[in-house]
Amino acid sequence: MLIRKKLTFSIVVVILVFASIYIYLDRTTIKEAPLGHFNHAIYDNAKDLSEDVELVVLATVTTKSKDVIIEGEYLDGYSLTDIEIIKEIKNDGQPLNGRNITIIEPTFSVENEFPDVGKTQFYSEDYRKAAPEATYLLFLNWDEKKEAYWVHSLHQGKFNVDQKDLKEKEIEDHNEQFKALKEDVIQTYYSEK
Repeated sequence: MLIRKKLTFSIVVVILVFASIYIYLDRTTIKEAPLGHFNHAIYDNAKDLSEDVELVVLATVTTKSKDVIIEGEYLDGYSLTDIEIIKEIKNDGQPLNGRNITIIEPTFSVENEFPDVGKTQFYSEDYRKAAPEATYLLFLNWDEKKEAYWVHSLHQGKFNVDQKDLKEKEIEDHNEQFKALKEDVIQTYYSEK
């Protein structure tokens, strides 16, 4: 009888350990998957980029973000992410109401189905989700229907200035056009004073 209790206890402990590991992995694992390539402008300099947008801001990304999944023939969606504006550099569009606005990021995540763990983060070309608490120069255009600002021209509309976005650094390492554009954007619109 004692052996049976020990065996039962051991089995329960093993099951609890595996369940705990699965739950941990399910909450912490994020896989990445590309959505494909899109037809958008390619910019060589900050001036041309700025001319094609309504709003340019220096802002810090908050932790508040919501994925919007669009039901249809294929998987699609975006993220609505709140930012806190530090400095308004250009505004040719909607007057800003306060220092917090919502941006539309061309990325979204979905829960993976069992037995896969975690989420899959879908992204457009080299765009990766803005890192919470990181500061960016953002080039934005108003979307009347969604009542928020789109990040213009995918990854070419978001530039991390405080080196907190490690994903963006990886993009700079393999995308020379983006790296050159970022250097021009930082030189033109950002100073650490």
